[in-house]
Amino acid sequence: MSPSFAPGPSRRRAPMQYTLASVLCCAAAASPAATIVENQPTSFTAVTLADSSLSTGTLLEQTSGSFQTTQFCCAGFSWSVNGTITTKVVRDDDGTVDFYWQVETAIADYSYGGSPSTPFPQAWGISDLYLRGFYHPGTSFEAGYVADGDGQWAPGSAIVHDAGYPDWLVPYSNGTIDITIDPKTGKSKWFFLDTNAHGYAPGAGISAYGPIEWRLGSQEVSSFAPTHMPEPAAWLMLLPGLALIGRMAARRRR
Repeated sequence: MSPSFAPGPSRRRAPMQYTLASVLCCAAAASPAATIVENQPTSFTAVTLADSSLSTGTLLEQTSGSFQTTQFCCAGFSWSVNGTITTKVVRDDDGTVDFYWQVETAIADYSYGGSPSTPFPQAWGISDLYLRGFYHPGTSFEAGYVADGDGQWAPGSAIVHDAGYPDWLVPYSNGTIDITIDPKTGKSKWFFLDTNAHGYAPGAGISAYGPIEWRLGSQEVSSFAPTHMPEPAAWLMLLPGLALIGRMAARRRR
């Protein structure tokens, strides 16, 4: 299950039946704590594996893809950062879906002025992951990582970039989520976005960026995104129609 991000010890929730009533309840009661807000950095909160849906939920799908991004620095030095990104989609015990990622990177292919060179002492790994086609304004996102699980490092924060984000170096588009990293190589912890959505689909992509090189990014690795969940008011508007369909079906059976 996904943790509560309110201060204090995390709490386990009792299993819920996945009914229309529970959908309405959960949609109306989404916690505002540590929820990603447009243009405001939100820190990833550490949780234990036992308190994460990675342990208590149901794995729905998993996929991996590779990337490479070349970085340039002073005096003609350049190097490549190669890596893989793995995505998992997990059904939480309340019926919602959570999205997990793990990144593994290595620095390679040093050069100086286009010729092979010894490693540059200030070569860096990736500093940002840009998640595109994932954010929906009507869906809540809470950021965390599994502190006691596999991996050596965790991301720092996440921020949603809208078209007014005041940084001309950022390759934003509306709804891009920037996952910031203090430049790292090696394997990350499993980090996740806990959502209140009940469905998902392909269509998101995630790219790696270095701390210099003017934000030139890697090729995009395919990922999954939550499908937009109607607001509680929209569900309530559907209820009269559902009731009418039920009455018509009952008459036909008689």
